[in-house]
Amino acid sequence: FPVTEGPRTMVASVAVEGNQQVATKDLPKPVLKPGDALNPTLERDDVIALQTYYSDRGNAEVQVHVREEVSADKTSARVVYTIAEGPKIALGNVVVRGNTYTNNNVVLRTAELEKGKPFSYTSILEAQQRLYRLGIFQRVDIQPAQASTDVAERNVSISVADGKDVTIGGAIGGTSPITSDIGANRVSPLVSASIAHRDLFGTGRYLGLELIYARPNRQDAFLTYREPFIGRFDLPVQVTAFQNDDFRPTTHIRQRGGFIEATHVAQNQTRWSLRYEYRIAECIIEHEQGDLCALAQNVILPGLDRDATNVSISSITPTFFWDKRDDTLNPHHG
Repeated sequence: FPVTEGPRTMVASVAVEGNQQVATKDLPKPVLKPGDALNPTLERDDVIALQTYYSDRGNAEVQVHVREEVSADKTSARVVYTIAEGPKIALGNVVVRGNTYTNNNVVLRTAELEKGKPFSYTSILEAQQRLYRLGIFQRVDIQPAQASTDVAERNVSISVADGKDVTIGGAIGGTSPITSDIGANRVSPLVSASIAHRDLFGTGRYLGLELIYARPNRQDAFLTYREPFIGRFDLPVQVTAFQNDDFRPTTHIRQRGGFIEATHVAQNQTRWSLRYEYRIAECIIEHEQGDLCALAQNVILPGLDRDATNVSISSITPTFFWDKRDDTLNPHHG
């Protein structure tokens, strides 16, 4: 196909007008700069940045338009972002509906929609995500009330549907021990069962028990408790106690212990966590004849305590996760 390029249009200047509530120096700096080629994609990025800035401060009805003043020879252009700020709106009354078991304060505290805070659709979306993250609701719907004569405030309604408080689950599979004896690597049936209460006393607390059994290879038990808040801080904490019995040929290893982990999600993009774990590994003597644990106890090595077959491990693990995707559902970059 024939292509007619035409003149290349360069940006001569970039300006912002119409802003009265916010000084120009406090607005997001435009990505499109003088000297750049006229680029509609960068213009769109600047519009989104301005709209997001105003929406986060409560100007939910802000409108931003781009005006291009192109020279007669089409070699230069002046780009102007025109802002219609609209009124600054604050959150009014927040009403919770539909919860038949969960306490209102659990919903309100998790949503973090407080009267007097700037009203924005971003904060409503984040509140909905936080409520779903609790794992106790089948449905969460947050709707602002219709605009009334009082444009300074906007009431919000949070509608939830409680999920099942008690859940029971199970699974059937197979497992095989790892040994050098090929004949011993036979698949044994594995069965797991779990029971959990996801909303203890309507407070959002979690308590669950999981059992795993695979005779003669493995026996596991996990008891987990999760606290959604610590005092006045939005800091979920999980505590787990466990016991694992690993049956190998001529050896029985038992591990007992627990861990505590605190997690904090910031702005739905970063997740910080700190985990402390304490684990005790014991070599159980089942019988004296041919038992590796018994042999280890009887081995005499210079400078080696016979109790060394029983090990205690303490560890601290920090974790940082940063999600740089521009859209979690339909990402284009990040």
